[in-house]
Amino acid sequence: MAKYFFLFFSSILLAVASVSCGYDEVESDAVTEIHIMPFNNAGELPVPLGDDASCPRSSLLLWISFSLADYADVAHLASPMVELRISTLTDLADGFPAGSDVSSLFMIHPIRPEISHTDFDSYDYDPVRFSLPSPQQPLATVYREGAYFMLIAPPAEPQQCQFVATAFFADGSSLSATTDLISLL
Repeated sequence: MAKYFFLFFSSILLAVASVSCGYDEVESDAVTEIHIMPFNNAGELPVPLGDDASCPRSSLLLWISFSLADYADVAHLASPMVELRISTLTDLADGFPAGSDVSSLFMIHPIRPEISHTDFDSYDYDPVRFSLPSPQQPLATVYREGAYFMLIAPPAEPQQCQFVATAFFADGSSLSATTDLISLL
C-alpha cells in the first residue's frame, strides 16, 4: 500500500511541478519567425514609434523577438543560434554604408518591468535572459520575448535609417526581419 501511495504522491508532485514552472516550454523547437520593432526610449517608458516613425537619435531601442512553433514561451533549439546581427539598409553616419553590420552600435538593454512582464498578474519580471550568440557559444535556448537593443552610438546628424535583424543557426539556416524607415531626429 505504501508503494502505491508513494507512486500516487510522486505523480501529483510531477504534475504540479510541470504546471507551476510558469512558461510553456518545448523540448526541441525551432524559431519560425524573427520580429524587429523600433521603440522611442526617451520618456519614462519606451513606446513604439508613432505614425511618423521618428524618435531622438539617442533614444532608439530595437526590440527583437521570436515566434516559436507551438506558441511556446521558451524553446530548446534543435539547431542553436550562432549569430544575431543587426545591419543597416541605409547609409549610417560614421563610416557605416548601407549593408554594414552595425551590431557594435547597439547594446542589450535590460528587460524593464514596465515593458516585459513575465507574470501579468503579479507584475514580476525576470532580468535579462538573452546573451548574444556566437559560434563559440551558440544560444541553445530562446525566449519568445527576445531582447531589447539600445542604440549607443547614434549618428551625429538627423537622418533616416532602416535596419534588418538576422538570426543565423548552426544548421546553416537564417531568418530576418526589417524595420520600416525610421527618422532619427
